[in-house]
Amino acid sequence: MQPLSDNILVKPLDQSRIHHGIHIPGSAEKQEFRAQVIGVGPGKKDQNNKLSQMHVQKDDIIGYHPYNGTHVEINKEKFLILKNEEVLYIYE
Repeated sequence: MQPLSDNILVKPLDQSRIHHGIHIPGSAEKQEFRAQVIGVGPGKKDQNNKLSQMHVQKDDIIGYHPYNGTHVEINKEKFLILKNEEVLYIYE
């Protein structure tokens, strides 16, 4: 699947954490949503027909707000489509 415009296809990562040997589900602590970038669109065109710069690349691990994006299912796998501006940060 190839995203269009300034869309980014991501696969959400497991949101649970392990602290000192105790498994804590993601809902029991402050939520930090991470995903792996699967596909990146070419960018959005402005009034001068120039493409905007995309901030991420395939395989980047990014952070996003839990209420952003559109949930999609492809071959029984769950993915999320985000806009370029909805990416909060890139893990380095």
